[in-house]
Amino acid sequence: MFHTPEIFIIYIKKLILSYFSQDKQTILTVIKFSPPFPENSLSNKTFLKQWQNKLQQQAKDDMLDALSISSIRLLKEHIDTWSLIWQSGFTISRSLAPSAMNGDIINRTIYYVLCSTPSPIYDLNIEETKRNEFNQSLYQIDQCYESHSTL
Repeated sequence: MFHTPEIFIIYIKKLILSYFSQDKQTILTVIKFSPPFPENSLSNKTFLKQWQNKLQQQAKDDMLDALSISSIRLLKEHIDTWSLIWQSGFTISRSLAPSAMNGDIINRTIYYVLCSTPSPIYDLNIEETKRNEFNQSLYQIDQCYESHSTL
């Protein structure tokens, strides 16, 4: 059996608002994933501490990279990346049938799940040949959605 330990680092800035006031915050998050660990390695405190340090350093580096980019550019890159994903055919069309589970609900679910899943294709440190390999796997027009009926 494999387990993936989770490490959460949360920084909260104190925010005080007066009555009827508003404030808009952009919150950047970085999520790093370890590979699955064999169950017997979970009792090895040194091993886990090394992985914790490695993931924390990677998260810190990624956060510093994200903070060095303007929030407008970061949002544009996010939108552009998702546009490429949707253009690849990875989407469910809206159904006009009454009481149907519509594609927009499924697409939103896909978006939220994939936003918190590692995506090596968009990793800045990936080799170009590996990125091309991942890109090829996205364009498989012979495979269709096979779950909930959308009609």
